[in-house]
Amino acid sequence: MSWGDLLLLIALLGIIYEDFNYRGIHWWWLLLLLLGILGWRPWNYEQVAINWGFLISQFVLLTAYFSLKRKTLTNIIDQYLGLGDILFLFVIAILFSPFNFLLFFVASLMTSLLVFLVYQHLFPTTSAPTIPLAGAMAIILILVLLASEFFKHPIHLDYFTLRKLSAFW
Repeated sequence: MSWGDLLLLIALLGIIYEDFNYRGIHWWWLLLLLLGILGWRPWNYEQVAINWGFLISQFVLLTAYFSLKRKTLTNIIDQYLGLGDILFLFVIAILFSPFNFLLFFVASLMTSLLVFLVYQHLFPTTSAPTIPLAGAMAIILILVLLASEFFKHPIHLDYFTLRKLSAFW
């Protein structure tokens, strides 16, 4: 296990603990996560730019949707998404190729929502429900990284995933 792997794991476990217990994460976990990612593998500036562009477009569309719905400019930070959730997504976007990031983004959002809905059904509360999104995505990211290592599937290369998916088409 390299120092990048260790920093990555410690940061993800810290994010999981804080987000599930306090519904927020400290900035130093994100810094530790970034250092772990940079120590984990070299990154491709073009892929990161595409992933960040995707995230920016998602947050602009979310802001536009809620602004139109409320008929006033709406800040989605802290009302619909936490700043820690948004920063977490920008940091982990460095790990993935664009197609793999899109898969991770959609699958982890759907999984988090499904698990949250099942949990809310089993353990209803009277307070307004919140989803520990960064914590849930961190759990899924740990599973993805373990599967990536076990199956020798590089998450920073699109062609590998596309080649595997083409076998099903």
